[in-house]
Amino acid sequence: MIEHDGVIVKSTDNRATVRILNKSACVSCEVSGKCNLSDIKEKEIDVYTNGKTYVAGDKVIVTGAESMGFKALFLGYIFPFIILLSTMLTLSYTGFSELTAGLSALGTLIPYYIGLKLMNHKIQKQFSFYLKNR
Repeated sequence: MIEHDGVIVKSTDNRATVRILNKSACVSCEVSGKCNLSDIKEKEIDVYTNGKTYVAGDKVIVTGAESMGFKALFLGYIFPFIILLSTMLTLSYTGFSELTAGLSALGTLIPYYIGLKLMNHKIQKQFSFYLKNR
């Protein structure tokens, strides 16, 4: 399970907006202040509350399945890379110039990401976060 400490920003009937601190692995390193690679970002996410009532300022723990991270990695980076590479190699081997193959491969990502955006409501159902009281 992936867990993040968070604070309720606002809450409606069945949803709550939670502010979490997203920390990179470097944050826990002893020399993170010296190399400037540590990364801490505040993010706000929408979470279904399953009928529980929360008030702005409540401290909670946001949990999610670890498999969601792998699915997001696949949809956002791995699959587009496969599309890009296969298009570029196919066009290169069929006689197109490197410039044409490269630009065409980049162009194939436009409909992919538009489709991903259009299917956002379906994908969002697969990425469910839950709240636990702290």
